[in-house]
Amino acid sequence: DGGVVVAGNYSVPASGTGEGTTFEGMYNGGTAGTMDGAIVKINSNGKTGWIRTIVGFEHDFITGIVAIPGGYAVSGYSKSTNRDFKLTNVGDFDSFVYTLSSSGGLKTIYGFGGSLTDNPRGLCTDGKSLYVCGSTNSADGIFANGSVKSNGELPVCFISRYEIA
Repeated sequence: DGGVVVAGNYSVPASGTGEGTTFEGMYNGGTAGTMDGAIVKINSNGKTGWIRTIVGFEHDFITGIVAIPGGYAVSGYSKSTNRDFKLTNVGDFDSFVYTLSSSGGLKTIYGFGGSLTDNPRGLCTDGKSLYVCGSTNSADGIFANGSVKSNGELPVCFISRYEIA
């Protein structure tokens, strides 16, 4: 439509208000200063169309975004298990893929990980499936049956596939 959708991270300053920023008045998941995810639609005229935050009480990071039929998908990692991350966290940072409608409404979340740090770094689609690639230090959880396992200190790469709902 001539606009653009961008995703990244934000943190409300220690004052907790975000006064004078794009995120003024927006909830910061945990204590002021924790990181949360944000997706912003900028219209073709350069004005903000909508802002969708993805928030839990712990640090939450977005690392990728892609357009999918009917909306968008973002990938990232989080320690949260509440608010927008009503998932079982296996341990440390776990990976997620969130799908959103074209108006920024949250639709589906897929969470995956192991007991150590799991970091998705890229997200792409063929229009039917989402493909997430990244690195993990985990050798358990969804990584338990992989042919290559981390020793807990050196990360290994992963690729995960999810059907677009």
